[in-house]
Amino acid sequence: MGLFGPNWWHHHGIKMCVKYKDSKAITVAATAASLHIWLAHPKTGRPWMVEWKVIQSQTEKTEGTVRFSTEELRGAFGISATIPEPTSQWLFHRYDCECGRQGKYIRLRDFLNIPCPGTGHDGDPNISLELTDEIREAVRQLSE
Repeated sequence: MGLFGPNWWHHHGIKMCVKYKDSKAITVAATAASLHIWLAHPKTGRPWMVEWKVIQSQTEKTEGTVRFSTEELRGAFGISATIPEPTSQWLFHRYDCECGRQGKYIRLRDFLNIPCPGTGHDGDPNISLELTDEIREAVRQLSE
């Protein structure tokens, strides 16, 4: 564990909070990062689009999008128990986490990274969030 969380988690994750929510989407953001989750294809097995953006400087940013099933979304945000996926077991051993899905997320208690672990320093190609009650409740309502 680092000063503010796991070594793979960036401490700016403590600044993240819900900025927007309705019945089909939420946005969690801070000054230099944002996470947008929306219902894209409700009739498929992976209906949720999860898009993140991290601004490292005026000229550099990292962004990406990945699809989540409802089970993956609720597990990532600690709303429901996750079923370990055999191809992701190495994450638990290597990065000391409770749950994760390769290429989607890694979580230890209230510390979440999407889509992967990082160095915990500026410049990582992922987003870190501290899961507050507000964030969890917004995702729970969205995914019901």
